[in-house]
Amino acid sequence: MRKRFLLGILILFVSGIISAQSSVSKLIINEIKLEKISFVKSNGSSWDKSGGADVYLKVYDYRNILIENTRSSRHEDVSRSDLPIKIIMSDCIIYQLNAPFEIIIFDADAFSDDKMYEFNIDPADIPVVEDGPQLPYVFENEEDGYRIEISYEYR
Repeated sequence: MRKRFLLGILILFVSGIISAQSSVSKLIINEIKLEKISFVKSNGSSWDKSGGADVYLKVYDYRNILIENTRSSRHEDVSRSDLPIKIIMSDCIIYQLNAPFEIIIFDADAFSDDKMYEFNIDPADIPVVEDGPQLPYVFENEEDGYRIEISYEYR
């Protein structure tokens, strides 16, 4: 009897998520929190000669079209004690929910910026909750030392 009850709850929960996913048309990313970043390049050198990385984000859709660029509000000379860093997104809307998008972390430099890390994200991996605020969702690559948390909503 107890197993049937738990199975019924699971079915209701899954059907709620499935129905919510079918009723949404866009994913709005409100904030990205950088929780972990690497403070050295893959060759072991530091990102900047004068201090920590000058961090900002770019978000691209599945067609490689820029959706958001936070370079103008970058965080200068980031050190471990500065983490986590909250980056407010102004107009980051993903309309294609069945195709991946990219969040790329950059170090700003005077002449050319360095790509620090790239997250390729499938919207299907981000849970949809029908009612109430969405919980932040975490993407992490422990091997490379990067972790981000996305605050979002579906509409």
